[in-house]
Amino acid sequence: MTVASTLRKLAFPAIPVDIGEEYTLQSAYRMQRQGRLLVLGMMAMMPFALFDTRLANGGSWLPYIPPAFAFLIFAAGFLLLRKMSVGDSVADAQRFLSRAGKAAMGFGVLLGIWGLLSWLFADPDTRAFYPLFLALVAMAVSFSLASLQHICTVVLATILAPIDIALFSSGQPLDLSTAFGLAIAGGMMAQMIHNQHASTVELLALQQQARRLAETDPLTGLLNRKALLGHAVELGRNHGDIRLLLLDIDQFEAINQQHGQATGDDVLRAIATILARRARKEILVARAGGEEFALVGPTDALFPAIGLALLAEIRNTAMPHGKQVTASIGCADGNVSNEADWRKLFAQTDEALFRAKQDGRNRMVEAGGQCASSSAANAEAPTKVAAA
Repeated sequence: MTVASTLRKLAFPAIPVDIGEEYTLQSAYRMQRQGRLLVLGMMAMMPFALFDTRLANGGSWLPYIPPAFAFLIFAAGFLLLRKMSVGDSVADAQRFLSRAGKAAMGFGVLLGIWGLLSWLFADPDTRAFYPLFLALVAMAVSFSLASLQHICTVVLATILAPIDIALFSSGQPLDLSTAFGLAIAGGMMAQMIHNQHASTVELLALQQQARRLAETDPLTGLLNRKALLGHAVELGRNHGDIRLLLLDIDQFEAINQQHGQATGDDVLRAIATILARRARKEILVARAGGEEFALVGPTDALFPAIGLALLAEIRNTAMPHGKQVTASIGCADGNVSNEADWRKLFAQTDEALFRAKQDGRNRMVEAGGQCASSSAANAEAPTKVAAA
């Protein structure tokens, strides 16, 4: 691995796509909490920086400008952080992090300029104060901005690089020793920030994996019934009316009795594979329990024709036990904004499914004709299917 690639990895770490949104939200919340503390701490330090500049510099007014500007920036930042809300959306969090990152980089530039000017104009006997002061500030900034690794790395560089270059170029043994120490400290801080980022990403990935396992039916790999409830309510809140299709395998108990439970499980997995192919971003597929499956989606995405197509595909697919399998479907529409709404919709759909079973199976029945734009509910006549 080259030096350039190593530096690029430290400055711009990879974030897995599947946890990107959660990482953004968590970073914003952490930044908001720690940002206030950082701003207050830096505001308290700026008067001392001005005082030390007055004592150490040789009469030039230039070193006074950056800390004075920095103090004003921190005061404005503190007021802004009190009013600014991260919000619950990823877009709001991204905007917050963008503003915080720009403010942090501006602060880093000002502090780096101040340190360099102060060091240049200070008496030789007092110059050692400035690298030490900047190193301490860099440590505080590193902790506060650790959730934004790329911003934090840039801020570290803008704070420490100017004075470190000046120390290296002076040619004095003490300055060279200080420069090496400052460079090593900066590198260690960058590595610690990278390690913290890696730990955060790993933790989020483990949390997501745990949630995924908690939401997944272990036999079929589809969503389980509990997860379906949460996702259905979210769909209803975002899209208004949603459609629920409940599919039940006909005569499934006979398959278990004649061929064994293992074969029955194979049939469930085969049906789940067929249904999973219908899943989209806004169409959820779940195992509702036993031999019953569910498809949920907005009414303008989950068309009733999908249910009729599923009946035909299941009927014409070779199953593990070498015999034909059919299914029945109940269909209902409803507005779902809470768990009570969902239970009402589920009961209506379950009643339609019961009628499909009573009417001879291998068909789809709508709850009170709710599923608009559907064609004939009855499926085609059964067709013999050869074993795979």
